[in-house]
Amino acid sequence: MILNHYLVEASPDATYFQNLYIKVAVESGLQTLSPTPETVIFCKMLDIIYNDYRNSITALKKHIDVLGDE
Repeated sequence: MILNHYLVEASPDATYFQNLYIKVAVESGLQTLSPTPETVIFCKMLDIIYNDYRNSITALKKHIDVLGDE
C-alpha cells in the first residue's frame, strides 16, 4: 500500500507504478527524485501489464460464474 504522505505532490495522472517508484525512492533515502523518460515509460509499461492482468482475472471470473450457473 502506498501511504498518502508519498502522494502529496503526485500528478493526478500518475500511475500506481510511478507512485510506487516515488515511495521506494523516498524510503531508500534518495534526495532528489527526477525520473528519466525511460523510467516513466517503464512504469507506464508495468501499469499496462497490471491493468491487462486485472482485466483478464475479471473476465475469467465472469466465465467461471457463467459455467457455475449452467
